[in-house]
Amino acid sequence: MENIKNRTISIFNIIENKEIVFLFLIIASFIEPAGLRNASIFPMFYDLGRILGFFFIIWKLYTKEYKLSRVLYLLIGYQFITLMIKFINVFSLSRSDILIALWTIVPLIVLDNEIKINSKRIISIVYWIFLVLLGLNLIFMLLNVQFPSSAYHSFHLLGIRTSFTSYGLIALISSAIFSLQRENKVISKYSAGMFAIVLTQLMFQWVATGILAVATFGVVLYVLTKIERIREKGTYLNFVVLGLVINFSVIILRIQNLFSFIIVDILDKSLTLTDRIYIWDIAIETIGNSPLIGFGVNTQMARVVGFGPSPMFAHSQLLQMGLDSGLLGILLFISLFFYVSKNIRRNQNTLMSTILSVGTFTILIVMIMEVLFYSYFMWFIFIYIYNQKHLNSNVEDRLEY
Repeated sequence: MENIKNRTISIFNIIENKEIVFLFLIIASFIEPAGLRNASIFPMFYDLGRILGFFFIIWKLYTKEYKLSRVLYLLIGYQFITLMIKFINVFSLSRSDILIALWTIVPLIVLDNEIKINSKRIISIVYWIFLVLLGLNLIFMLLNVQFPSSAYHSFHLLGIRTSFTSYGLIALISSAIFSLQRENKVISKYSAGMFAIVLTQLMFQWVATGILAVATFGVVLYVLTKIERIREKGTYLNFVVLGLVINFSVIILRIQNLFSFIIVDILDKSLTLTDRIYIWDIAIETIGNSPLIGFGVNTQMARVVGFGPSPMFAHSQLLQMGLDSGLLGILLFISLFFYVSKNIRRNQNTLMSTILSVGTFTILIVMIMEVLFYSYFMWFIFIYIYNQKHLNSNVEDRLEY
């Protein structure tokens, strides 16, 4: 028995010597390009990476090299509650439901612990993964290469064009962190390069929500890094509250109607926000049939029916969570933003906190019109905020802009 244990330890020691490659494989396997999902060889790659990732964290937890921090317990609890809500609604859970919950948690455990061990290394890995994926997506897009998903549909490397927004947001936040750690400044060739790649493909496909997200993140971050007096007021909690208020004002109060002279007369756009308000109306009415616990994640009842030829998502993160898990799910999700805030308040007014605050605000703004958190990597934002002091450990006290 002792011999088997020693052999196992020696195998993992070999893996440790190549840990950068191994961690790259694990993290990359959870950021799956949807366009390759049905290609013959690539699902094998992603399944292998995910299986390795699962056993990797089991081993790390067993040897006590990894620990489950409070934020991980909270995220695991959130996943468990959403699964139980679905079970209460439909009295069954599919294999994919359980796997999706696992696939969401595994990279978060790796990311959370690796940031504590060596934040510069793991952020570098995340940065290069996104740079490679987004760079390849742009090249394939310019060459008009698409990947068939069925006899009638084909995807870009990163899926349908609206999915570029979720990739782009976390890529921009990660690149700003990477730039600050490596160059001790927010704007460098690393962050500027990522910004250019993300914005180019969003403009090439004209993803209006994505362009709005990139513009919001870039402009607000630039202003806050340049003007310290404004940065002092731009605290994380202020941004979270402002983002949630804007969500409520647009989705429920329809405050955009007050700015019709800008939206209609100047921008030549419709006040329906590309017919989204009609989808929201149906979603709100549907939520009213089960307001407390919704209808369960990935069920037919948790879709907007009656607007298009087939059921669809609610085109709003909070409304979709209302359909999935009711007011309980919405409140739990919002509580995550406030729970991690205590860690960022201790290092307020640093450039790292500014990046994370502006990133969170941008995510909340995009949540008005899109469903982001079905992408596993969107949950990275909570790990980044919770571990801000570790991300800051590689940044000099002297801050440059």
